[in-house]
Amino acid sequence: MEYRLRANLSQEELADKAQLSVRALRNIERGCTRYPHIKSVRRLTSALQLTDEEGEVLLRMVDRPLSCRRQRG
Repeated sequence: MEYRLRANLSQEELADKAQLSVRALRNIERGCTRYPHIKSVRRLTSALQLTDEEGEVLLRMVDRPLSCRRQRG
C-alpha cells in the first residue's frame, strides 16, 4: 500500500493500470493472498514504476503468512 499511496493512486486506479481486479489488489495489500502470481507482482511493479530494488521489496512483502484466514473456534 505504501507504494500505491506514494504514487497517489486509489486501489481502483492502480488495479486498472496493472490490469488486475480491485479485489485482487485489495487482497494483496491486506496480506490475504499468500503467494500472488509473479505476473501480478510484475504488473504492479510496472504500474507503480518501481525500481528493481523496490520491486524486490514488494516481492518479499507479499510473501508472508496468511493473516485473513478465518479462525476456527
